[in-house]
Amino acid sequence: MDASRLKAMDARSICVIKPSALGDVVQTLPLLPLLKERFEGAKISWVINHSFRSLLEDYPLIDELISYHRRGGIRSWWEMGRQLRRGKYDLVLDLQGLARTALMSLSTGSGCVVGLETAREGSSLACHYTIPRTGKEVPAWKRYEPVAEALGCPLRERSVVFQERELQGEAKILGPDGSYVGIQLGAMWETKRWPPSKFAEVAVRVLSETNATIVLLGSPADRPLVEEFHSQVHHAGGLAYSERIIDLCGKTSLAELPSVLKRLDLLVTNDTGPMHLADVLGIPIVGIFTCTSPVRSGPKPGPGRELFFADVPCRGSYCKRCPHEGVRKMACFATIDPHQVATATLAILANSSRAVA
Repeated sequence: MDASRLKAMDARSICVIKPSALGDVVQTLPLLPLLKERFEGAKISWVINHSFRSLLEDYPLIDELISYHRRGGIRSWWEMGRQLRRGKYDLVLDLQGLARTALMSLSTGSGCVVGLETAREGSSLACHYTIPRTGKEVPAWKRYEPVAEALGCPLRERSVVFQERELQGEAKILGPDGSYVGIQLGAMWETKRWPPSKFAEVAVRVLSETNATIVLLGSPADRPLVEEFHSQVHHAGGLAYSERIIDLCGKTSLAELPSVLKRLDLLVTNDTGPMHLADVLGIPIVGIFTCTSPVRSGPKPGPGRELFFADVPCRGSYCKRCPHEGVRKMACFATIDPHQVATATLAILANSSRAVA
């Protein structure tokens, strides 16, 4: 298949294959309105990891979600394959580029499977066309643009719309009048997790110099990090500081997360899915990057984006586990100064009418 044929094609049924990770899924969402405009009336299906399904359950531009169960076994794969085959897709976009997504593409039986230059594990062999300018050198947030151009879609500013959800439980405290600073302590890789003690230093300055409330985000797996954070903040400021922390770690669903993020003045975070979700929602971000690159994996540059990159030779190596031992182990963490992070946080807060010193 050549580029001209792809740009001129008419698709009535489209399958987007982007099961994970959360940040990657979120960064792909701006492609949907462009597809809907280019292929008017087309049905769009999305293959999504079952653990992320709730985030996209009511997404207005997705007509069908197809769940992928990573550890679902042969029966799960068989049922998913049958569902993919029944879709009779005119166009399949494998935007993940792994062996398992190549198998999904083949399961559709589509005569037009399109992939990216980032494809690995032999997944490009299942593609009929690979879109140029979609390699690793292209920032992840920008990669949807070459995809749109290749399909003849009209380019415009990113547009992501989540259904507003009524907050439940402790999240109800997040009213419209308060000033809230979100902190995301966790991350999937240990090499991405800036220590809770350093986040606590940032929080203490925010609590001492503004009237803002700290909102802790995360999954149940992040509880040990949160407990350490609580201990450090309480030690620094006692009950007066502890009472100004709203702990939502493990207490809100993924479906509620966009509505929670919209209540924040900014998010201080490791390189995680919530960071990318905050980005597409237009929430200011102070981001910590140790083993990953803020250029390659960070949010779209612009106002309200302060990103800190570790100052070590192996920074941006994308190692899930630190390859060093002794004093060099996790040395990247120490090169990011909490004082500088706090200063950047306070500067963004100073531009918020809700944050009063």
